[in-house]
Amino acid sequence: MNRRYVPVIFVIPPMFVGWSWMTRTPDPVRAADILFWASILILIAGGILYIARHDVTETFTRNWRKFFRSLNRKESYIREAEGRKKDPEFRKAPLPYRPVLLFGLYLFTVSIIASILALD
Repeated sequence: MNRRYVPVIFVIPPMFVGWSWMTRTPDPVRAADILFWASILILIAGGILYIARHDVTETFTRNWRKFFRSLNRKESYIREAEGRKKDPEFRKAPLPYRPVLLFGLYLFTVSIIASILALD
């Protein structure tokens, strides 16, 4: 994604709340609810990216391979092709969990402010 368009993403939620507050379409309470649930979904996605990025999944895949080693001959073939003493390496590209979590936190903050503004 082109980095010069990233600030536009941060302008959209307050504009959505302001539009709903001025025109009452959608209702400001409903707009705050939409932002709240969107923030929860984005925070969950960031958590999934965090888990996929860190050693939690490496331990899981290592145990998974040990479990299926006796059942699956393809795994042993890969091991012997790469060298007898080494386990096959599966390299992961870095996943952007931190910006996703921060954007989810930003959406959550905007939804709380929108909820406070909708209390009138």
